[in-house]
Amino acid sequence: MFPKDWKLVRRFFYPVPTGQVTKNVWAVRVKDANLFVYTDGTHAIVVDAGYAPDSLQDEFDRIPVNPDAVTHLFLTHSDHDHTGGLRLFRSARVYLARDEEPMIDGARARLFWFYKNPRIDRPYHLLSDGEITSVGTIRVRAIATPGHTPGSMAYLVNESVLFTGDTLILKNGRVRPFYRLFNMDTLTQRVSIRKLARLENVRLLCTAHTGCTSDFRSAMRLDTTGRG
Repeated sequence: MFPKDWKLVRRFFYPVPTGQVTKNVWAVRVKDANLFVYTDGTHAIVVDAGYAPDSLQDEFDRIPVNPDAVTHLFLTHSDHDHTGGLRLFRSARVYLARDEEPMIDGARARLFWFYKNPRIDRPYHLLSDGEITSVGTIRVRAIATPGHTPGSMAYLVNESVLFTGDTLILKNGRVRPFYRLFNMDTLTQRVSIRKLARLENVRLLCTAHTGCTSDFRSAMRLDTTGRG
C-alpha cells in the first residue's frame, strides 16, 4: 500500500486530485502520479497510463470519461508509474518515442545496469520529434525531451496544452528539472526544458507528479542549470 501521508513523498510529489482541470482536460490521480485525459466531446485521448488498472478504474469512475472510449494513448516515457495501467485502455492505440524503445525491449537498463523498465505487451506506434497525430479535432504534436530517459517525450495538444511527463517539475509556480536522482541525464534534460520554453501560445502546462499551471511564461522564467 502506498503511504499517502508519507511526508517525504508529499514534499516532492504533489499531483492534482482527480477531476476537471479545464474544459477539455481531466486529471486522474493514483498514488503520487497523474495521467491526463483530453477530450473534444467526441474523441478522447490519454497521456500516460499511471499505475495498476484496478486503482485507475476507481478514479475513472469519478469523471465522465470511460476508459473504453479512449482511442489513443501517448506515453511520455516507459517507467512503471506511467505504463502500469495500460491494460485498462483496451481500445487505445499506444504511442511512444522511437528513442524510448530500447528501454522497453531490454536493450538498455533504467538503473544500476540491471533494473529494466517493463515491456509493453501489445502493439505500439513509435513517434519521432515533431510528428503530429490527429484524432478528430485533437491534434497532438510529439516533442522529444530526452533526459529523464533517452526517449522522454512531451505532447503539445492543439498547440495550447502541454503535457510534460517527468521532463520537469513545478515548484512554487516555477519550472525546474525533474529530481536528479531519477534522471538518466539531467544535463540533457535542461536542454529539453529550454526547448519547451521556446513554445508559444501554451495556455496550460501539466506535469505527471507536480500539478499544472496556466501561467506558462512565468513558470518558464528560471535558471535550468539549477539543481533538480
